[in-house]
Amino acid sequence: MKFRIITSGIVLGVLGFLSCVRQSVSGEPALSSAELQLLLKEKPPGFHLIDVRTPEEYTAGHIPGAVNIPIDVIAWNPPAAEKGERIVVYCRSGARSGRARQTLLDLGFTDVVNFGAVSNWKDELVTGDKPE
Repeated sequence: MKFRIITSGIVLGVLGFLSCVRQSVSGEPALSSAELQLLLKEKPPGFHLIDVRTPEEYTAGHIPGAVNIPIDVIAWNPPAAEKGERIVVYCRSGARSGRARQTLLDLGFTDVVNFGAVSNWKDELVTGDKPE
């Protein structure tokens, strides 16, 4: 019995470590809905939340505080941010935000997080064409 408990603990520890390694190797930092809610509540200087979906998708429902910069214009109309400021991007499924993240990294931004799908947000969405 004691051996099983110790073995289980070791296995869980290794899996947790490998999970961290996989995230850092993939270059896709994880950000939970709760962590994003905290960032939005604290509003730290230099934080930007970008919805890269179409204006119609954005208007239908977006995360409060998000600014809409569609994926098809983000390369020539990036967010008004310093290169080292934190930018969080999201879209409908995570595919466009993944491309947007890479585009912003290619433009020299260094702290870009792909939140993935808007459905990862566990709170209410707001409608309309304004961030709040």
